[in-house]
Amino acid sequence: MAYTPTNEPIETARRHVLRGECLVAQQQLLVLQLNNKGLRDLATLAGSILDTLKTSLTLARADLANYETATNRRFLDIVTRHYRRDRPPAA
Repeated sequence: MAYTPTNEPIETARRHVLRGECLVAQQQLLVLQLNNKGLRDLATLAGSILDTLKTSLTLARADLANYETATNRRFLDIVTRHYRRDRPPAA
């Protein structure tokens, strides 16, 4: 696969969070619809799947936070190095 900015790990993590949020919302709606139709057994099964999707979303958010923290750290390291290099020595 060719390198593009959208293949960066942080962009992938963002897409995973967005997709997870969509899946959780869809599953919540499905659980409500099944309950409203009186299909309790299916609603219970759908609720279990919803719990799994929520866990996956939590993990995806943690992964994204780790990437963002690492990216911020690298940015601050770069800025600090440039600041020290451009600053005159202390007297």
